[in-house]
Amino acid sequence: MTVKENKESFQEYLKKEIVLDTKTPFLYIGTLTEIHEGSLTLENAEVLDQSENTKSRDLYILEALKHGIKVNRNKVRIFTREVVSVSLLTEVKEY
Repeated sequence: MTVKENKESFQEYLKKEIVLDTKTPFLYIGTLTEIHEGSLTLENAEVLDQSENTKSRDLYILEALKHGIKVNRNKVRIFTREVVSVSLLTEVKEY
């Protein structure tokens, strides 16, 4: 995927609350505010280190959907090479 294709693939998520799953133990939930070559910026974000928690990723995401994002970062930049999936928080299905 070229850099241009990479940037374009995130355009539909701009200014929306999203969930970013990564190759790392980190999960990111926040508002996508900027798309850069090779990185994304989230604002009002919750950054979760799964290696330090016993809750599943799904539980954290469902809690954010039900109760709102527990903001622990005003702004965070994530490298797109680490992103495995992206979805709108509003598209998360409760089970």
